[in-house]
Amino acid sequence: MFELLGHDNPLGRYPGPVVPIGKLNGQLVAVFAGHNGNETQVLNGDEEYTHHNKSVAENLQDFDYNRDRLFAFNEHDLVLYKVTYEREWFSQVLQDPRLSDNNPFLRLALAKIVSSPDVVLEELYKCVVFLSRKSPDEFIDAWYAHEKESVLHQMDTRHHFRVPANWKRLLQIQQLSRPIVARPRSKFFSQSGLQ
Repeated sequence: MFELLGHDNPLGRYPGPVVPIGKLNGQLVAVFAGHNGNETQVLNGDEEYTHHNKSVAENLQDFDYNRDRLFAFNEHDLVLYKVTYEREWFSQVLQDPRLSDNNPFLRLALAKIVSSPDVVLEELYKCVVFLSRKSPDEFIDAWYAHEKESVLHQMDTRHHFRVPANWKRLLQIQQLSRPIVARPRSKFFSQSGLQ
């Protein structure tokens, strides 16, 4: 029997995936995401972690350490999701207003799991925009080259996915595909001209 007690936040900031902490057969354990499902690791009991209050515990009462994972929007706003539906769930999370654009790199990591070309390119674009505000071109060149390889490696090959050769080209492509917002017509003008 597993009892969920709290979570550890390895990223050190919210929102993000968190590590469930609980008691399994009387031992304190952490539940880590493994390649073949979740894996538990026995803890010595001295570890610090965020203890769930009664409200959070009630919301997560259906947590199954074998099939579920946790995502935290903040310390007290956690959601469980099934490992087998991770792609679909992260696709929804990327549309959730609680996951703002303040951390584009987390969004890109989630987009890679979703593996949708449009979603990945949009989040890659947001990272480039974020970096281009403060970072020198040389840094962005190196970062983009690494991310391009990472994205291509993780994407499902049936999509025939292509990533622009360099980040400046990505900026051009994404900006050209954005809809042009028409300004509302002034109330002082009619369709035929001046009123």
